[in-house]
Amino acid sequence: MQNFQEIAESFVASRASVQLAANRQLSEVFVRLAGDPSERARLGAAARALVRSQPRRQARHLGRNRRAGAASSGRAVVRPFRVVS
Repeated sequence: MQNFQEIAESFVASRASVQLAANRQLSEVFVRLAGDPSERARLGAAARALVRSQPRRQARHLGRNRRAGAASSGRAVVRPFRVVS
């Protein structure tokens, strides 16, 4: 993932993600987001807007997904989890 740094910076600059200064902040941010539906909605909207503003990247990734899907039977299979004892 050579371009991950660029993507991450784009998300942070667009306020479409939460950047942690330290690992110990993860649980704090998780609890905050779990209790704040408007903040989750804002992050989601910002992320969608960022992705939609980059049509070339979006098309490239969609193309990869379509090619990967073409190798399958073309039909999605959903298998529920079952308890194995």
